[in-house]
Amino acid sequence: MPYSNNPNYSTYKTEKIQLIKDVFLRSTSTYDALYQNCIIEILVDKATKQADLAIVKRPGTDTVLDSSSITSEFRGVFFWERQNTLIYVIGNTIYKWDVSTNISTASALTPTLTTTTGEVGFEEYLYDNGGVSVVWSDGTQLGEITSTYSINVSTSSNLPSPHFPNPIFLDGYIFIVKSSSQDIYNSDLNAPLNWTSGNYISAEMSPDALLRIERMSNYLVALGANSIEYFYDAGNASGSPLGRNSTFYKQIKYLGGSYRSGNKVYIIGKYDNGAPDLFIIEDSKVTPVENHQLSRYLSRVTNFSGVTASIMSWNSNTIYLFTVGGSTFAYHIEADFVTNWSYSGLNQFNIKYSDVAYSSVGVNTYMYNPDVNRMIKFDFSTYFDSSNPVTMTIRTEPLDFGSLQRKFMGRLSLLCDNGDTIATMNLSWTDDDYQTYSNVYPIPLNQELPSIRRLGGFRKRALLLTNSEDQPVRIRSAEVEINIGNA
Repeated sequence: MPYSNNPNYSTYKTEKIQLIKDVFLRSTSTYDALYQNCIIEILVDKATKQADLAIVKRPGTDTVLDSSSITSEFRGVFFWERQNTLIYVIGNTIYKWDVSTNISTASALTPTLTTTTGEVGFEEYLYDNGGVSVVWSDGTQLGEITSTYSINVSTSSNLPSPHFPNPIFLDGYIFIVKSSSQDIYNSDLNAPLNWTSGNYISAEMSPDALLRIERMSNYLVALGANSIEYFYDAGNASGSPLGRNSTFYKQIKYLGGSYRSGNKVYIIGKYDNGAPDLFIIEDSKVTPVENHQLSRYLSRVTNFSGVTASIMSWNSNTIYLFTVGGSTFAYHIEADFVTNWSYSGLNQFNIKYSDVAYSSVGVNTYMYNPDVNRMIKFDFSTYFDSSNPVTMTIRTEPLDFGSLQRKFMGRLSLLCDNGDTIATMNLSWTDDDYQTYSNVYPIPLNQELPSIRRLGGFRKRALLLTNSEDQPVRIRSAEVEINIGNA
């Protein structure tokens, strides 16, 4: 065994590689690390508070509706849990489908809409007698779907038009925002189709137009081009029932991607003089995630008009997925970690409309992908998107193991789940800062010590692990044996 000049110091050592690290985006488009088509799962021991992290390959997807069925614009989707029914809009037609049956049993509802393009938003409405309906809006009309699936359309001349198609229910009212204004209009109490002239309140603390409203607990959050304001039900006898909570006012610009999950709202926004970031709105707090990868990437985006976002769930993992500037980011809410996703050979996993269905046949997310004109859902038994494999990628930052001296790697082993998979991880590496890569070497995972040996010399090395098989993969870390030279 060779030694350094100091006979008490061995040049051999075993190093553990923590594969899960924050991603650093350089001044160019180069990442120092990459996590593609996977999530970072976290399990925290309640007693010791110690966190166990793992990289898990995302599941594949099934096509629910393809382009042969979506012959006009797909405009929105909503899961009505009380009815176990998925509601979606294609062109001017609203469809309802019991998710426990085949999609071919979907039924068209009448009457049809007067519009054929643009988003259609939905919101569940609760009457004071306990009756429930679904209110829909296409930006010009507003109506409701009853429990017997009849469609009633508002004929009120006081319904603001055009308006943003995201109706919000709060305390017996439906609220909508009139387009190109600061005005939040409300329906009559316990009458979502009836509207009275003058029943509105304006967001006035900043000279900007509203872009969206969301509900949070007993507050209505108004997202503007330059600010965020909070309103609550003040019980006013006339006009708008809302009152303003001026102490909650935030000077944060809304850029897009608003999505509500539970008692939190996720948005892409920015401070006046700050870089864009992912923000989490919870109660009176609006908190930036402050992820370096995201903030640096978003600071280079010049157009946020096409941003899409959704919330999806599987195996107790909740993901905020958003696409902007040609890339898709999956923010794992519990783990507070961001990875990149792509779909079926494309560079992004673009989801324009989605909803999580907690149904009699399990939990799944129904998603519309405009890039391929399909409605899809997760398929937990496969790792293919239709006929294309899901390629999981893990790339490390350049590793120097504490020294830029010449080193030789004798063994690399993976700490992974190896009892319930026959997957193979394909390993290659780059010793010249991502300019060129070695040949690809397979590492079968279904063995006691998934390993590969005699990996040559380097000064700094970045590892690349990929898998494109129809197999699950879950990896925690890697271990290497290295010998440090003296030059």
